[in-house]
Parts: sequence; structure tokens; C-alpha cells
Amino acid sequence: MEKMVTFFDEGGNRRMRENLPYTKKKLKDWAGWRAYRDGKALFERGVVEKVSYDHPYITGLLNLGPRGMRSKFEVLKNGLVENHCPCRDNQERGLICSHLVAMGLEVIRRNSDPAHNPNVIAETSRIDRIAKAVEGSRIQRVGKSAPGAVKARLIVELAENWLEQLPGGKISTHLSIEYDKARVSVSDAPTDVPFSFSRRDETVLRLFEDVSRGALKSMPQLSVYDLINLLRASHGHVVHQKGREDGCPVNGGMLDMAMQMDMNRENGELLLRLTTTLPDGLDEEDSAYIIGSSSGWIYSAGQFWPVSSILPPALQNIYRGETTISREGVPAFLMTELSQIEKVME
Repeated sequence: MEKMVTFFDEGGNRRMRENLPYTKKKLKDWAGWRAYRDGKALFERGVVEKVSYDHPYITGLLNLGPRGMRSKFEVLKNGLVENHCPCRDNQERGLICSHLVAMGLEVIRRNSDPAHNPNVIAETSRIDRIAKAVEGSRIQRVGKSAPGAVKARLIVELAENWLEQLPGGKISTHLSIEYDKARVSVSDAPTDVPFSFSRRDETVLRLFEDVSRGALKSMPQLSVYDLINLLRASHGHVVHQKGREDGCPVNGGMLDMAMQMDMNRENGELLLRLTTTLPDGLDEEDSAYIIGSSSGWIYSAGQFWPVSSILPPALQNIYRGETTISREGVPAFLMTELSQIEKVME
């Protein structure tokens, strides 16, 4: 029996309840694991700006390229799909592309039953917490066309030693606001000024409201998952670091990882190390991996990139640095774990 859901148009308005004619599993069957993986990554980065479902068509706008990409696909009566995406994978190779997957996942997200959707529940809880906050304890935020709106920019700074904090799972940050050629901490910002922020800044502000459980704080601490959400929201922007003049760019292009293995000929131990080839001839330096349950990022050469795949939890110690497999454990590693690593990184 198909799940009943609430559909929305491109303006975000509720439409009549209908049956969603596909599932995440069906998307994966249509696309194959590689296109599904890439599409899921686009979806998690928030690339799908608009999407609507008017049976049997799903159309959307993806934030790709200078003008964005309009895409479309059709769910056929026989349970298959016809792709109308203008991308090369579809037009020249006839493949189900990652853009179709990203739009399909966004429709599932938007139209999940609110009573069972943790995102909707969390958003409702967030609004309730903010409504209960003491009056005047948070800044005013209005649309850019609101009377008296003051254009402002949110500045997020990671602690100077955030790389040392990362293994502990808590990263210190500092929030400030730039407006009228001045910069003030969030806690010192006037509460009687109607600030207007960009869409990206609004997304990040909501993230930090969740972290702070209501009113914004100037020095909140992020979990690893909060940091990943911050990076997803900051694609194409920079995240600053205390004590560093230039911001750290947050790139959209995914990077692939490779595993280096070396045998210690003296004691028979196997040494494992992850490497990532950076674009534009950049040298890998001060690298750190930021790994969540289903996605991850690498920080290197003062920049952030999403990684194309992540290792199973049992193997994630490798992200923390060079890992040693004892001589006794080498045969088992070669027979089991190595095949898992090769499957992820192929």
C-alpha cells in the first residue's frame, strides 16, 4: 500500500493528498548505485531550489551553473521512469542522472507525513522554543523589502584550534553580524533593528537557533553533525577561522579518496593511510576528515570539500590518521575489510 502524503507546489503551498508513486528504493533501482550516490549528495547539499509534483511529472530547479538547471522526469504507469533532464548523461547516454535522483529525494522529503517526519517535528519544536524565549533576547529578522530593513551579513568563525577540537566532537564557534560597516557579536547586536539577511544566512541562523535551543548565542558549540550541516549550507561561500584573515572556501565539487598501504618489512605490520588529490595543483596539508553517518567532508589547504564516499563505521579510525594492522590481523584484513574499502572507493 502506497504512503499517503501532502504535496506542495513550487511556491510551497499545500496541495491535495495523493499517493507518492515511488520510494527511495525505487529511485535507487532506476538510477543504479553510482547515480543514486551522486544524486543523494546533491540533495544533501541543498542543490534543489524548487520542485513540484503534478502527476505524472516532477519538475524542479537545481542550483547548478550561473543560471541554474531546470529538470524534469515522468513516472510511468508501468512503474518505470522517463528522464527529461537536459544534462549530458541523459541526452547523450540515455542514463538516469543524479539530478533526477536529487529532485526525487526532495519530493519525498517535502511530502513526508508531518506526523512522522523528524524534520517537521524538529522545525515545530524550534519555533516553539523561540516563541518562549524572553522578549528582546534575539535579533529581528525581516525580508529585504520590509520597511526600514537593514542589510546585514552573518559571520561564522571556527575557533582557532578547531582542528584539535574535532576529534572530541565539539567545535567552538563565534557568531557576529556585519551591518552599516560595523561588526558586532550576535549577543551585542541591537534588538530594535530589523536586519535583512541572505537566504544562506537565514539557513545558517536557523541552524544555530537549533544548536542554541532558542535565542542565538555568540559562542555556540557545534557537534560534528552540526558542522556538516553548516558546510552544506555554506556551499559557494566561506567559513572563517579565528586568527586567519582569509575565509576558508566551501567547495561543491566532490573529491575521491584513495588508500595507501605499506608493509613494515621488519615486523609484518600493515600501515594504512588515506590520501585525497586536491584540485588545481593544491598540496594536501593540515588535512582533517569530518565524517557523519552518511556523508563527509575533508578540510585541507585551508578549504573544505565534500568527499564522494565514506567508509563503514568499523573502518573509520583510518580518518584520524595512519592506522596500523598487526601482523596477526593482516590476513583477516585482506580477506574482509579490504574488499569493503575497495567497494566504497571504486
